[in-house]
Amino acid sequence: MFKHLSYVSLAYVFIYIGGYIFHFIVSRKLGPIEYGKFIVLNSLLLTVGNVAGILNTISVKKLVEYKSNPDILRYFRIIALLLGIFFFSIGSLFAKNIAHFININKSIYILFIAIGWFFVFFLAVERAYLQSQEKFSLYSFSIIFELFFKFVISIGLVYLGFKIHGILIGVVISLFLAFIFLIYQNDNIFGSIKALPLKRLIFLAMYASPVGFFVYIDDLFLRRIFDEHTAGILASTSILGKAFLGFCLILMSVFFPKFVEYKTSPKLLNFLIKYVSIVLILFILVEIFVVFWGKELFLILFGNKFILGFEILPYYLIAILILIFTIILMNIFIAIEKGIYLIYINLFVYFIGFLVLPISSVKEFITYIVLINSVFLFIYTGIIVKFMKTLKI
Repeated sequence: MFKHLSYVSLAYVFIYIGGYIFHFIVSRKLGPIEYGKFIVLNSLLLTVGNVAGILNTISVKKLVEYKSNPDILRYFRIIALLLGIFFFSIGSLFAKNIAHFININKSIYILFIAIGWFFVFFLAVERAYLQSQEKFSLYSFSIIFELFFKFVISIGLVYLGFKIHGILIGVVISLFLAFIFLIYQNDNIFGSIKALPLKRLIFLAMYASPVGFFVYIDDLFLRRIFDEHTAGILASTSILGKAFLGFCLILMSVFFPKFVEYKTSPKLLNFLIKYVSIVLILFILVEIFVVFWGKELFLILFGNKFILGFEILPYYLIAILILIFTIILMNIFIAIEKGIYLIYINLFVYFIGFLVLPISSVKEFITYIVLINSVFLFIYTGIIVKFMKTLKI
């Protein structure tokens, strides 16, 4: 397991070094207002990308259970195609409505996002196949491959004056190239197909569905709650906070197959404790770094215009930590197939709170995230403890 964690960790470090440089260039070229707009669009792409993560979770679970059977892979590819067409159609037909809801003035941006939505479902299935085989070196390389082309193409087009259009074009091309690479690596294009009970897959999807939304919900509401400048400042904070969140979640790609494999074994608790311990250690190290050296890095990345974002960062990281713990327990629920109603109640309450509560300051914004996730984390912990007792731990 250490070798697998090393692969995904090194890949993530490489990705986020490139990612920091990417946001360093983009934020300075666009300025706070346009950069805030880009972050909202990126969150829209990633929100449906996390819906694709549902397919990834289900695919990993079933591929592990069926010993990485290529017939299962081909079946999930068909599902990816159908879902990709569905979300592409939704994005294309309702581009103006979506743009209006997130307060973006150009609906053509949504069309680029819709093309991205088409490809993310294929990537979810192909990477799930690599996870099920524990080919984490290839899994990690595929992510680096995608991000490399996103960086090169997007930055090149930004310097040519295309701004947000250029970034979105780079995103679409990188997704397409990653798709081609993964199809080449996984092969097994032709052959028989083993259909799984659709009712069972829908049931599993209902478990996994809400989890991805928790990651980017707060970003989607930045421009609805705050003025353009404050939204841009918070976007810079979010990028760094979500970097920590993303690193913890990519480690989940190693642990989740183990959660599935040992869902009825006392070993489940051992893997859960290991994962939580890793997250806690990482959080402490990150907070220490932020307090002593974070300001210099923040200024290098975003410049003086965004400096208020650094003052928010330590508190936002605490909110992110609680969210990570909540998501960890949600993944345990997916593995053991329990707690579905609570997950949906959590998502509903979290989403509605951003819409109806009179949040008017950054302090209130972060406080809300901390409080709502803390309440559900306490409830989830009680359920998991009760379940562990049935395993005679």
